[in-house]
Amino acid sequence: MAGNGSTWKIERVVAWTSTRNTSSKPAARDGAEALDFIFCEGPHAARKIEDTPKLILLDLKLPKVDGLEVLQRIKSDPRTRAIPVVVLTSSKEQNDVVESYQLGVNSYIVKP
Repeated sequence: MAGNGSTWKIERVVAWTSTRNTSSKPAARDGAEALDFIFCEGPHAARKIEDTPKLILLDLKLPKVDGLEVLQRIKSDPRTRAIPVVVLTSSKEQNDVVESYQLGVNSYIVKP
């Protein structure tokens, strides 16, 4: 993905929390970190849940907690249900696509 003449590396989970501060793009290395960030737990407990991410890019193949479980938690909680989630993954498995849409993903993109 390119932006403003530079290359952006898409990590496993990226959640934009503010359109005002585009230099801050939190990324989680695994599903547990993603859940901590999204739900203001662990090292992110000081962040207010009202400052929810504006968009989440989610990989399904995450260590610790897989992406489908992260997606299920996001879409089952009324505080985070409306956050757009785009799955960006290497999985072309029909079951992953179907389950993602059943859980409420907004878009499913297979990485090359």
